[in-house]
Amino acid sequence: MEYNKDLHCIELCVKHIKKMRAVFDEFGIKTLEDFEGSETCQLAITQLVTNIHEPSKKIGDDLTAQMPLFSKQRKRIKVSRNISSHDYESVDWEIVYKLVCDLTKDEIIAELEGVANELRND
Repeated sequence: MEYNKDLHCIELCVKHIKKMRAVFDEFGIKTLEDFEGSETCQLAITQLVTNIHEPSKKIGDDLTAQMPLFSKQRKRIKVSRNISSHDYESVDWEIVYKLVCDLTKDEIIAELEGVANELRND
């Protein structure tokens, strides 16, 4: 199969979104208070936000139109990544927590995986 940049970027996003779920599970994060109380979890999640941001910005505009749920989250990913990378001390953990909760919804993962499957079958 020929290399497809968009497919690769979508697969990376799915991989890191699923890792976010795993991190929350591993640290027993069920509430904002749980998240605010775990600096190690915060560090892992901010790294995963960066890991999602980089490939998400490389996905072509034609495909982002096919992923409206994920596309809605891209600006939030970018803002969270920029704050955590450049001004870590002012990170609003509630915003990051809500981003993770929204981004890891089954509907978003299914949307990304659906587009990835279409690309594999082309």
